[in-house]
Amino acid sequence: MPDTKVIVIEQEEGKLFNRGALLNIGFSLYKNKTKYFITHDVDINPTKKFITEKYNIELLNNNIQGLFTNVCNTLGGIIKISCSDIHNINGFPNNFWGWGGEDTALQKRAEFYNKKISKFLLNDKSCKNEYMIRFDDINDRDTRNNSKNHRLYSSYFPTLSN
Repeated sequence: MPDTKVIVIEQEEGKLFNRGALLNIGFSLYKNKTKYFITHDVDINPTKKFITEKYNIELLNNNIQGLFTNVCNTLGGIIKISCSDIHNINGFPNNFWGWGGEDTALQKRAEFYNKKISKFLLNDKSCKNEYMIRFDDINDRDTRNNSKNHRLYSSYFPTLSN
């Protein structure tokens, strides 16, 4: 893809993982320097054909494209969002430690700010053949904090201010 920059932001070794905070660092570093962000889990490996066909999709204002998400009503996996929209919804929460919840929180923030969300390919049994053709999902995440993260966001999000 022309005019594309891949940014890898790594967390210090030995710390509990915080995907949202890492992505927010990238959003902050490239604020007003790019048109779009594509967030991409490291364990999903799309084919060249998928990248060529789907990553170049133009988005209208207030639109988020889920290129690869799951059936749990989240914006995780691979998403494309405009720079202005990710900053408008205030990115990901920074207080989710370990895997889980930050993608649901992003979905809830997008819905709260009336963003239109389109999803191309869901990771579920009905799409298994399409999924296997396009992706190699390792799915080795440490999910110990999933429930805690979901409860945290579900109970506190309605009271958050901009």
